[in-house]
Amino acid sequence: GGVGGAMMKGSIEQMRRDGFALATLYAYREPFYAKSGYATLGRRLKIECPAHRLPKGGGLKVRRLTPDDWSFLNPCYEEFTRQRNGMALRNDDGWKRILAENRPLTIYAVGEPVEGYVVVSHKTEFWSTDHISEIVWSTPAGYRALMGVLRGLATNKNALTWFEPSDGPFGFHHLDMGVEISLMRPIMGRIVDVITTLESCRPEGEGSFAFATPDEGAWRVTYSGGEAKVESAESGEFTLTIGTLTQALYGEPSLADLVRTGGVEGSVTTAALDFFPASSGYCLDFF
Repeated sequence: GGVGGAMMKGSIEQMRRDGFALATLYAYREPFYAKSGYATLGRRLKIECPAHRLPKGGGLKVRRLTPDDWSFLNPCYEEFTRQRNGMALRNDDGWKRILAENRPLTIYAVGEPVEGYVVVSHKTEFWSTDHISEIVWSTPAGYRALMGVLRGLATNKNALTWFEPSDGPFGFHHLDMGVEISLMRPIMGRIVDVITTLESCRPEGEGSFAFATPDEGAWRVTYSGGEAKVESAESGEFTLTIGTLTQALYGEPSLADLVRTGGVEGSVTTAALDFFPASSGYCLDFF
């Protein structure tokens, strides 16, 4: 209730009228936005690694670029986005917004064509903890080479920090004593238009299932050949909130996770589980 709740309700209705299917945001407090159907999506993990614990890397040529060279980075970035849900594709304006910070930025890219890059604002003082603004890779070789870049950047530094998704290689392959990994500001999202959103999915296999969302309605999803058809239904085989549905769409947590943790009521079929597979959820664009 209250003015804030009325504003959130009005914004969702306006987005629906304007033709938006999905909405995402960063919350000042997650419970406030959850009242309007938003839910946390994916994971952004902050890694703080002491300089002497950074793994050795290398194997690819390293070159130094400027923010004006973003077109060299875009194919690598787009491959990174294809592997995760929640990423924003960037056009010219999008890249300029990310790279036109009020501080000098340097980009170190590995491989030709680029298989990975880091964006950093260098600090001149010694023994500081420096933050890597963005780290992106499209291949395992690109990630390994970036570890060598980070090791070089950490010369005369205490530590480096950066963000990775939950499926990032560091926690799997390079965890060491003194390294700290923490969950930082995941995005929140909400499906605005159920039909448009689910019909935009490209599911594998074929199947049919029905579900219901309180205050939103019931829907039947039929899919095959990489296409989905969504129609209104009288009732659902299982029930979940619009926020939980959005989480299942993004895949982290997956529908199976949500069933296991009590976020779904009713009978969830294999067809529904296959339509909403587990995936890494991540977003690099933030403020």
